[in-house]
Amino acid sequence: MNVIDWVKSMVTSERWKHIESVRKMAVSLASKWDVDQKQADLAGLIHDVARDFSNDDLLKMANEFDIVIDEFSRQSPILLHGPVGAILAQKKFSLTRDVFNSVYYHTTGWKNMSFLEKIVYIADKIEDNRTFPGVEVLREEAFLDLDRALILVLENSLRYQLSKHAPIHPLTIEAWNSVVTHMQ
Repeated sequence: MNVIDWVKSMVTSERWKHIESVRKMAVSLASKWDVDQKQADLAGLIHDVARDFSNDDLLKMANEFDIVIDEFSRQSPILLHGPVGAILAQKKFSLTRDVFNSVYYHTTGWKNMSFLEKIVYIADKIEDNRTFPGVEVLREEAFLDLDRALILVLENSLRYQLSKHAPIHPLTIEAWNSVVTHMQ
């Protein structure tokens, strides 16, 4: 089974629309920023392969795969869909470390992200089906200054979590601190 058929067999039709849109955005950004477009396409394709799994299945698979389940992921197991999906894809197909990390960390981000990791993280948040206020500005910035776009996307995510009085994953804080430190 090829990667496309495998992913399609694991997700809902609605999720597939999102995945297709993320792939398109990731390839466009990769083209703009001189990053391997095939790797961006593959990472965009598999980034949400485990997104439709139940919380119980995500927790069970994370345990089986020896993924560290921190308190944030225990409270919100959906955060595990990136790590679980990355490992599932790695077991089935050969992934580069960059593609693996792009899938693994696409929800939280993390410190010192590669160009591909930044592209997949941003593409997931700004793909064409997203309609939240300010998304057009984020899309424009992603093609002007990738690091500035990452700051804005992270800021948007942090503001959203803060508005809900929700906890913020330490990896997201590390991503924020890493990117703003490198921008100064």
